[in-house]
Amino acid sequence: MGVQGFHQFAINEGGNPDNQLAYILPDEKASGVGAKVGFFKGSHNLSFNYLGINDKGRFLFPREWGREQLFASMPRERYEGAGGMNAYVIKYDLVTPVDGLFVQMGAGLVNHSSMTSFTTNKYGIPSYYHFTGMHEYRFKNSLEGLNLQFLAVNKSAKERNSLSDINKINRVDMWNLNFIVDYRF
Repeated sequence: MGVQGFHQFAINEGGNPDNQLAYILPDEKASGVGAKVGFFKGSHNLSFNYLGINDKGRFLFPREWGREQLFASMPRERYEGAGGMNAYVIKYDLVTPVDGLFVQMGAGLVNHSSMTSFTTNKYGIPSYYHFTGMHEYRFKNSLEGLNLQFLAVNKSAKERNSLSDINKINRVDMWNLNFIVDYRF
């Protein structure tokens, strides 16, 4: 089990005295708390994860810093730009009997603030359900360092019928399928 948290606030007028050009608004004070409870038995790992971000600002995490490592994070997910948000995620990892083959699955519910409240929902993302499944094979011996992955991700709008296409496209109601060949030196 674990708990994590963060607090962000603006310094030096958020990077620019003109609010239109500032990275963070001077009065933004985003805070968040994450929690995880997990069960490990043999080759099985099941965890229940939570992330809550207050509505006093947006969680800002530049892409140059990489992917945020929050308990509720799943592949192809970003919480950057969110405020007034709660995420509930179940994750399951399995080390299969096949040497080098791993399986990961996840399911989550992400409740965002209003899509029109850009002070807490930077990208206007609707609330959604998020599902992921990944198979990874890590080679041994002469091919050690070579990994093959198949990742399937689905995001489905929580209130599908009330959204226009402009609010769905590249945000929700989509599948993302990836076949990844990775070699680590």
